[in-house]
Amino acid sequence: MKKRIFYPAVLLAGLLLILIFLSPPLFKRAGDFLAPSGKESAEVVILEGSATIKNGVAKEGITLLRNSNNRCLVGVAHLHEKEGQLFAIQEEYPQLLRKKFKTLGLKEEQLKLLFVPINDHPITLTEARFVMARLAKEGIRSAVLVSEGFHTRRSWAVYRQEGERFNISVKPHPCFINYQEENWWRQKEGIRDFVQESSKLAYYLIFGYVSLRYVLNFL
Repeated sequence: MKKRIFYPAVLLAGLLLILIFLSPPLFKRAGDFLAPSGKESAEVVILEGSATIKNGVAKEGITLLRNSNNRCLVGVAHLHEKEGQLFAIQEEYPQLLRKKFKTLGLKEEQLKLLFVPINDHPITLTEARFVMARLAKEGIRSAVLVSEGFHTRRSWAVYRQEGERFNISVKPHPCFINYQEENWWRQKEGIRDFVQESSKLAYYLIFGYVSLRYVLNFL
């Protein structure tokens, strides 16, 4: 009787140990999928923002600019048209952003700012369409997209989809601010971002905002 209980218990314990041993590599691969990183040399570096552009993203973009042949930074921020929603609608906001980048050591001629009108969802798709159309008018054919954390996969997929319409090649570059990429599964912010961005990616696929072939593209 004891042997009958003993052997399954040992087997279960062994399986648990294997799972624990393999979990970090599996989590790492899952994280790498949601935060792909490609070649960092292009005509422009796009800094993806929201209501504002975070300092961490701005610094990452400036580092890319200095360490490669990228010509300039394209800072992207959202303009929410609903009255009284966010301070990005204020007229002085472009000046504040320019001052921020100047403080970080960027020359004025190295910076372009794009403010995307946002009315409703899907926000990332609206942003990508606006930015790609504007860059196409300026003759841009290649870009590095700096996105925050696990948002990178969805953002890159959408930007590639829209960039293809204008023959613009887009490569991803994730920027980790609130958690570390190496062990994100041990950090609350990393777990939260992974779950949220996985859900949002599924949402975009289900409603047809992005094609599966762009999502499954590997570098």
